[in-house]
Amino acid sequence: MDVLFFLSSILIMYLLIKIAKKAEIESILSAATKQQEMIINSAKSKAEEIAGDAYRALNDVENLRKTAQAMENVISGYGLKYLKPTYSILDEIAEIYSFDEAGE
Repeated sequence: MDVLFFLSSILIMYLLIKIAKKAEIESILSAATKQQEMIINSAKSKAEEIAGDAYRALNDVENLRKTAQAMENVISGYGLKYLKPTYSILDEIAEIYSFDEAGE
């Protein structure tokens, strides 16, 4: 009987150790998962910050480009560069069909 009691005690101790190790492993896994989430969230936050800076820089470039164009216009004068033509296709059609004669 003593041998049976001894073997059952060893088996119970083995199972308790296995359960304790499983709990320890689960605890370590849980901590690692939490740390992984923190690292990922931190990386996402940093990426959004960097992307935000890049987006602001892109907008600044566009504003600077428009400012440079405006300065070029002031320096060189507008010339014909931004004037709309006074004569259009509608004027041509009016001449072809003599729409201006109706008022004469």
